[in-house]
Amino acid sequence: MTIRREDLAAAAALGLLQYRQIDPLLVFLLQRDLHAQRQAMLRARERRRGGVLAWLTFGAAALATIAGVMFALVLTTHGAGGPSAAAWLFVLAYLGSAYGALALAHVRGYGMRVRLASAALVATIPVAVFALQEAA
Repeated sequence: MTIRREDLAAAAALGLLQYRQIDPLLVFLLQRDLHAQRQAMLRARERRRGGVLAWLTFGAAALATIAGVMFALVLTTHGAGGPSAAAWLFVLAYLGSAYGALALAHVRGYGMRVRLASAALVATIPVAVFALQEAA
């Protein structure tokens, strides 16, 4: 419903409100409409974010982190004969620090692309170390 200045002037002429209340009431109604439109746009934007692309990027980040943890486990147990308690402790610490870094990026308000790139970077560090050890 759109309320115009003429409608408020007609209401003031009938004695329903005072003439000096027209401008503040009109400003309030315009601000309320702008706020409602802004909230509707934000809700529409949030609905778009929760689509298939968001699930695919989350899955890619999870797979990259799992691959990084598996390579970290291979890296720590390489030549040891099997995973030890220290290797599992290192893997859990690595996984915790990776998710801590991603949570920090999320709290600071960085976008999904930055978080996905940082997850891929964290996941490739053990791969790079393992490749350097194999090359040496």
